[in-house]
Order: sequence, then structure tokens, then C-alpha cells
Amino acid sequence: FSVSGLHPNDPEYKLLRFMAGTGFSGAHDRPEVILTAALLGEVFDTSALEDASGSYEDFIGRTVTIVLNRYNTGRKLVAEEPVELRLVGIIANGEGGRQLYFPNTTLVLFDSIVRDREQKFSLPENAGINAWPDAEFIAEKTSYAWEDSLHVYAREIRDVMGLYTFLSRQGYKPESDIWDFKWALDIQDTAWRVFVPLLGLIVVAVFATVAANIFTSAKLRETELALWRVLGMRRGDLVLTQIISITVSVSIGAVAGLAIGGLLIRQTKAMLVNRSLETAAATGGDVQNFDAIFAPVSSFATLIIVGSISVGILAAIWPAIRTAKTDPAKVLRS
Repeated sequence: FSVSGLHPNDPEYKLLRFMAGTGFSGAHDRPEVILTAALLGEVFDTSALEDASGSYEDFIGRTVTIVLNRYNTGRKLVAEEPVELRLVGIIANGEGGRQLYFPNTTLVLFDSIVRDREQKFSLPENAGINAWPDAEFIAEKTSYAWEDSLHVYAREIRDVMGLYTFLSRQGYKPESDIWDFKWALDIQDTAWRVFVPLLGLIVVAVFATVAANIFTSAKLRETELALWRVLGMRRGDLVLTQIISITVSVSIGAVAGLAIGGLLIRQTKAMLVNRSLETAAATGGDVQNFDAIFAPVSSFATLIIVGSISVGILAAIWPAIRTAKTDPAKVLRS
């Protein structure tokens, strides 16, 4: 069913033609409901209205039971919670095809219950707003002029910018908290446009440097390796020896680099968190922990070590094979 919420003194009251009852009472702090005449026939037996033996007023004060769906973090339906509402008004038609109205506080509460994936809220049936969970939050939400507001939800934080631009072009004046988090998007964009290409260049440079060093080392050790051949070492053993030595060297370098990188990341993150604490203390804002930006090095340790060893082995294979194929007699004569 199509439903909407009404706050106290809501202008939409002027658009509703009541056939029985009135609007919601007082501060909208009771579990009440207003139904259309068409929906009334689906909820109650209205045969008395058809034979004129009863009137719409007879239904005022009766109980309407609705069911709230409860979901877990996997978006799976885990419970259906019944809630009783007191019928306080019957209208001819609702605006925009709406069939029932709740007090705005009730609608916001129900929305919070449905969105509660961790089952933190427990709903006391038939209780006023003061007994509802998170009553202060609900009261704050319902203080908005909802009849003048359009609330749009985006799936991802990056989608908000597109929605903001689209709504602005349509003549609306959108408001969003995106500006408090735009720095995170800017850092992400900078990382993809600047740091990722730089990382690619660094990888290429490291690969070329490692290959050149291995080739130079092999050239400088030609006499030593030729002597090994003369003493009976096979070509395959010679290639394997060089690859193992390079693998050990690269592994030590990768582990040392990870340790230094992890230390730098922790120190940088701690420095930014301290500055965030100072800023929050001065402005009353939230403290940023920067966990989304500074991922722990351990998350990438395996990938980095395996990648480093792979680069070292690839760079060592050709010089090792070339050296193994060299005639030891020719090398020793020179």
C-alpha cells in the first residue's frame, strides 16, 4: 500500500476530505492511522455501510494491525513484527494515490525498524514516542518540513555527486553531507590518476634495475661461474643456483620494504588522527580514523612478496641461462 507521514499542522491536512474522524492527536506521539474509504473495505467488514445500517463513524477507534518486516545484515527476512494502530480518521481519497497515513514520527520509526539490520531496536507495541527506541533521533528527523522536501538515497557515496548535479539542473536546491566526505573521494581520484600510474612506472623501473643488476652481476662473476663449470657443475645446477640466490635476495628486500612501509604508514596515520582530534576538539566535528585510506600492509604482504619474487626470477632466468651456456674454457682464457 502507498503510505505517507503527516507532521503536526501539515499542509496536506487541507487536501484531505474526512468522511469520519479527524487528524492525528496532539504531538503525533501515539500509534494511529488514517485510512481511505477504499482501503477500509479491505481491512474491515463494511457490509453495514452498504445496507445503510451503519456509518463510517462506527469504525473510528477500532484497531488496525500491520506487520513490520525485520531483516538481517544479509537482507534476509528474519521476522515479521505485528504493530497495532488506532484508526482515527477515514478519508475519501489520499493525495497521489496514497491509501493510508501515519503520524510522521510513526513512519520514521517504522523506517528505522526496517533498516535495523542488527536487531538493535525492539518495538514496544502501542506505546507513545517516549517509549520508542532512539526517540531523540526520531524527533529530530520529524522536525523537517517533509512536505517541502524530497529525500533521495544513493547506493554508493560516489553516486551522490551525480544525483546532486542532476537535481540542481532540475531546479531543486539539494542538500547533502557529501561535502564532509568529498576529501575521501578526492584522495581516491588522486590515487587512481597519479599514484597508480606512478606505481606502474616504479614497477617497470624496478624490473629494469633488477634485470640490469642481475645481468651485470652475472658478467662480473663469469670467471667464478666458469670455474664452477670446470669443477663439474652442470648447467642446470648453475641456473638453479643463480635463481635461488636472486630469490633469497629479493625476498629479504621485499620483507624489509614491507617493514619500513608499514612503519611509515602507521606513523602517517597516527599523525593525521592526532590532527583530526585537534580539529574535532576545536570545531565539535567527528574524529576521522582514516581506516578507509590507510589499509594495513599485512593485507598486501603476500601479493607484494610473491610479485617481487616473480619479478626477480623472471629477471634472473635469461642471464643465468646465458652464463650457463658460455664456454668455460673461453672465459678462463680471457
